[in-house]
Amino acid sequence: MFHPFKEDAGARSGQPNKKALYLVALCFLASVFAGDKLEFWEKKDSSQWSQKECKKLLEDSPWVKQHVIASPWIETTQNQRAVAPAVVRYAVQLRSAKPVMQAVERLNQLTGQQSGPYSAGGRGFGNAPGFGQAGFYSPVTVHIICSSDNFTVDWSLFNYWTKQSADQLKDFVALKSDRGVKVPLSRYVSPYFFGTKKAKTINNEFEFIFPRRVDGSEILGPEDKFLELEFPHPNLADSARTGNMKGPYDPTRGRDDFLKGLSDFTKCSVKFKTEKMKIQGSVVY
Repeated sequence: MFHPFKEDAGARSGQPNKKALYLVALCFLASVFAGDKLEFWEKKDSSQWSQKECKKLLEDSPWVKQHVIASPWIETTQNQRAVAPAVVRYAVQLRSAKPVMQAVERLNQLTGQQSGPYSAGGRGFGNAPGFGQAGFYSPVTVHIICSSDNFTVDWSLFNYWTKQSADQLKDFVALKSDRGVKVPLSRYVSPYFFGTKKAKTINNEFEFIFPRRVDGSEILGPEDKFLELEFPHPNLADSARTGNMKGPYDPTRGRDDFLKGLSDFTKCSVKFKTEKMKIQGSVVY
């Protein structure tokens, strides 16, 4: 039996359909909530980031991990009095990730700093040869800021990391994927002094640089859940043996002592979760 088409009362009267309004409202609310879940680096252009937002990205974001160690430290005195362990903090940044690079550049703009030998963008920091060239796969750059609550320990760490090289660290520093892909260190940028000739201070920042591709493929695949960095932390208590407070691994203390210091360390491991590092569905690192 043929049933004639019945015109909707709302449409006939010029009134909006209630079901349609309901669906529109749901879509609007869904978009609002989805927008709330996005971080500022996904919603705002980097030129609009505030100084506070830049610092958050460089200190507390998916591309930054804080690795804290309580280092034993013995004050060398006649009584061999033990003092409280010094706390050493490694702030590990994936500096090659685009949001992190943008935060460094934006922070330099806001603070009036220029990329130079003693700034965050200097000495090759975050800008290895070939970066940005068409067809060139930029390296994975891990930037580390090392600090301590003990000034003497700061100097000891500075002495240790300035005396390292890519060749010395290649057996102790590596980047690994969830699948077990292990990438060796290709370049190392050491800490440095900054300031004037009369008033120098230390900058305990250094970088590990790795190739992004291994055997023709990127380090991370779509199924990888994390990216792991392995690196050594020196045994600072070694300096108590001779009382030399200039640094635990000063070569002037003798070759045997120096070589022992190079191999006497704590193994550190830092993992970055790939799920947190996604932007528009792709892992950024």
